[in-house]
Amino acid sequence: MTDRPMKNVINLYNDQDLYTKFYVRLRSIFINVDAYSDYLPDNGTVVDIGCGYGLLLNFLATSRPNCSFIGADLDKRRIDVASKTIKKRDNVAFLLGDARNLDFPDCRAAIMVDFLHHIDLKDQITVLKRVYSFLNEGGVLIIAEIDPTSEPLKTSFIVDFILYKANKSRFRTPFEWNKVLKRIGFRVETIRKHIPLFARVMYVCYK
Repeated sequence: MTDRPMKNVINLYNDQDLYTKFYVRLRSIFINVDAYSDYLPDNGTVVDIGCGYGLLLNFLATSRPNCSFIGADLDKRRIDVASKTIKKRDNVAFLLGDARNLDFPDCRAAIMVDFLHHIDLKDQITVLKRVYSFLNEGGVLIIAEIDPTSEPLKTSFIVDFILYKANKSRFRTPFEWNKVLKRIGFRVETIRKHIPLFARVMYVCYK
């Protein structure tokens, strides 16, 4: 990834408050956008569930102009911020809603980055089954989650407790995620993506 594309995306947030601009810049350091772009189709609909401020979706939309990108999040403030970044682009949309019951269009790809551990274990299954149902045959779901078994400093837990009051019991091990995803019907490729301070695992799930 070159610095310029991400810089252009960060500039979409220039009219936001200082906290949002700081968060977006910090998030851009750790999100490793190329890891997701490598697995996305060149056309069709891509859904980002738990998109937050829309940083990843905005970056992907700039590199996939023939795709339609839809971001969804339950946090109204974040969706309001994300919506203001659309400008005049017509391949990006942001929706406010709960992933457990939000109706998505059929799509070729879906993304969940650091999202699933914010919802209860039972709801994780509900959301994953819904995603499976609206993915096209041969479509891909990309999940990025922290591996709680290989992070000595437990940095992600500390960050989540401070910012989101996350519950440790909602984190699953790679073994558990593979078991859950395969039971739903996905074919899963597990990829470890070590980034500064975090031990993130990507699950590339094919329908």
